[in-house]
Amino acid sequence: MPQQQPAAHRAGREMQEIFSDDMKFRTWRRLWLTLAEAEAELGLPISGSQLGEMREHLDDINYGFAALKERELRQDVAAHLHAFAAQCPKARAVLALGADEAFVEENGELIRLRAGLMRIRSLLANAVAAAADFAERYQRLPCRACGAPGSAPVTLGKRAAVWTGELLSDLEAAEHELAGLRLLGCRGSSGTDDRLYALFRGDMEKVETLQRLLAEKLGFAGCYAVSTGYYSRKVDLRALQVLAGVAVSVLRCANDMRQLALDGELNTPRQALEKASGLARLVMQAAALPAGVAGAQCLEQKPQDEACRRAAVPEAFLAADRMLVLLIHGLENSEAHVRRAAENLMLELPFLAAGRIVSLLVRKGLEPERARLLVERHAAEAEQALRDGAAENDLLRRIATDPACRISPAELAAALRGENFTALAERQTAALLHDTVDPMLAERKRLLGLALQPDD
Repeated sequence: MPQQQPAAHRAGREMQEIFSDDMKFRTWRRLWLTLAEAEAELGLPISGSQLGEMREHLDDINYGFAALKERELRQDVAAHLHAFAAQCPKARAVLALGADEAFVEENGELIRLRAGLMRIRSLLANAVAAAADFAERYQRLPCRACGAPGSAPVTLGKRAAVWTGELLSDLEAAEHELAGLRLLGCRGSSGTDDRLYALFRGDMEKVETLQRLLAEKLGFAGCYAVSTGYYSRKVDLRALQVLAGVAVSVLRCANDMRQLALDGELNTPRQALEKASGLARLVMQAAALPAGVAGAQCLEQKPQDEACRRAAVPEAFLAADRMLVLLIHGLENSEAHVRRAAENLMLELPFLAAGRIVSLLVRKGLEPERARLLVERHAAEAEQALRDGAAENDLLRRIATDPACRISPAELAAALRGENFTALAERQTAALLHDTVDPMLAERKRLLGLALQPDD
């Protein structure tokens, strides 16, 4: 058996399988079979028994024979073609007609790239669902804002709505990239279809039909209209830019949740989120490598730095898979500390409500300037007390016990409920969930409910 790609970062089994050597070699055999089927449909002398023989040996790869041939030939594609031919003696003469080694190498990479993006799309849909559920649970829980002094309170759900929106944009980016992905087809060494042109004796219509058949049979919308014998490495770059965008969202969400845990407002699996943050940085670094490879793709030559690409692409996908699983686990297993959130909010809320308190005092009969000066004096004293180490903000008590203010603690408390300051945050969260997220998830229902095992 071939050596598997390392189960880097304990990525899901599906992603490990996509980027395994076994999947690569089985994909090569499917490409050779698909080419033969298309050529037979276009009139080349390839019999049903030859195709049947190839179908029988798509997955039972004779790895020992292939290894011997690779040591002899120093070329893995040729070695596996010989190994396939050894198992399909009747089809030997029609294997890889009109194709070179780039046919299986390049198209095989595109097939794996598509499979990897499809897995990421499924994980993103589940991440959006988990973040949206978190947002809905806590859309009414007021929290102090972490912004400029005097920032209005937010809700924990509004924060999760921000995470949801960013993950949703990543899902849209992944789907856009999938929609634009094409097959290379059977292009020949310089991308001019010269081998097929000779094979079909100058019948360009059959050459073009063959490319369409290959794409249809392999589930692609078509082949790239123009290329060299190798697909543009900007395809890798764009795919990994999608992953880099996902990594930014994961890092943002994980860091927010870890900070909330440090503030005592959230009980969350911090170790999982720490791992997700580290993997997000790894994905960002890996995503920068294909740019150099794409830029060094010169004329019709084989792209340079292929070892870099072969390492960066699987590494980025495996790490992205794992970080999304960890993020989903974190979102699904986090609970808010409601009491602590309220305590933290009350350290600042009385100051934020100074204007409302002044209005209450005016309604109680105080002159506006007098009310303003009283509140400002008590606010300054309460703020100084906090600087001196006071455990709580006693601004409301100071005002309630000041005979000049003529207001009861109950009246102050009713005016300063956190919910009175977060109505827009609740509304924004509800609108995102109802108008955008729910319809999106309904359309992608088949992607949801993945069996995720973060501790595998």
